Amino acid sequence: MQIFKRPLQWLSDDLNFLATAIVVAITWLSLRNPQLWMIPWLAGLGAISLAVAVLLIGRWNWGRWICFGYVLVFGAVSAFGLAQQFSWGRLIAVSGAIWCLVDIARNWHQRDGEETDKDWPHSLVALVREHGYLDAAAIARAATQAWGTPFTAADASGEQTENYVVGENPLFLIRRENDTIAVHHQDRPYFDDVKKFSETVWEGRHRQAVLAHKAWISVDLLNRDEGLPPLSDAAIYEFLGPLLAELIDDQCVAILCPRAVRMFVYDEETEANLRRPDPIRSLDDVYQAPIVHVAHDDPRMLAAVTEARARWPEFEQAFVSRSEDETYSIKFPLREGDEVEFIWAMVTAIENGVIFGTLGNDPIISRSKMGDRIQTRVAEVYDWLRTDAEGAMHGGFTVKVLSDARDGRQRARDDGSSE
Repeated sequence: MQIFKRPLQWLSDDLNFLATAIVVAITWLSLRNPQLWMIPWLAGLGAISLAVAVLLIGRWNWGRWICFGYVLVFGAVSAFGLAQQFSWGRLIAVSGAIWCLVDIARNWHQRDGEETDKDWPHSLVALVREHGYLDAAAIARAATQAWGTPFTAADASGEQTENYVVGENPLFLIRRENDTIAVHHQDRPYFDDVKKFSETVWEGRHRQAVLAHKAWISVDLLNRDEGLPPLSDAAIYEFLGPLLAELIDDQCVAILCPRAVRMFVYDEETEANLRRPDPIRSLDDVYQAPIVHVAHDDPRMLAAVTEARARWPEFEQAFVSRSEDETYSIKFPLREGDEVEFIWAMVTAIENGVIFGTLGNDPIISRSKMGDRIQTRVAEVYDWLRTDAEGAMHGGFTVKVLSDARDGRQRARDDGSSE
């Protein structure tokens, strides 16, 4: 049950601490005055109050309307009584009701059992294909390179006061000025059930990264020295990012930021982006056209492809009289052995039923890159898209099908996680 899952966490929250203090105070007063429980309406009110306090602390979705309504009525009655005659008890009751209402509204859309971003540690995770070698000395060199300050591997025979690394696989600790950072180096997949988790990932590159990784490395901020002001998320990732960049290479397939609930597929710019002042934003700025899998016999997709081919003459006629401000793209099947990926390409020429162009994004199934030259036959076109000089788009018949499929999978995943 959620109420027992994180007792220390909700005790640290000001509202829950206040709610707990009120429940304890009421219980203490009741024990000192047992005759109060002989009054039926007062006993019933006390039981309801205790139940609502439990619902607030547990944050069950189904109980939020009950909590909100009860606390609203309780607060209104207390406020009316306070207006008639001042008392510290009524003032505390009104204040507590306001706090509770604000907290319920703030967490209204949080699902049952869902962790908020406050629950997630400040961490960056690299999903990697193979478990490489790491020791304290290698991490000390990486920290030195990342932060420009000398770090050493701790010697068990001597005391270390600052800027040192201790530990061995799979866990290392870094002491950096006022911070303690953990480096996890695990020779196992990051997800407990990789195949099952991959089925919840709708984007093709992300799914491939999940399936391809066999190990992972993470850098986590464990704690700061007492008495120091907390750092912002951006400030924390600003020093975690460069460290992770020093610990990965092209064996990395993706970067995870659990707190931001984001995954970034590894590319040639990833390490440079991790070293930038705001690595999460830098990684987020890299655009990759989403890849969504839809069954080849999906009736909506078949209808979209049929319409695109039937209206191909519109595209070709417009291309012949194109201006410099217009763009023309086609979607075609890129083959690599037995694998096929439908991908967009910018059209540069059409001659005798053959289309010439350049890839619009990096494919999954081959080592080709965005901008590489391609050629395909008109008969193999699955979709087309042109943007005129005014910025209006024409075509893109399969785009809506893929968008609907992506949104449907996202909704299904959200509904499943809320059960």
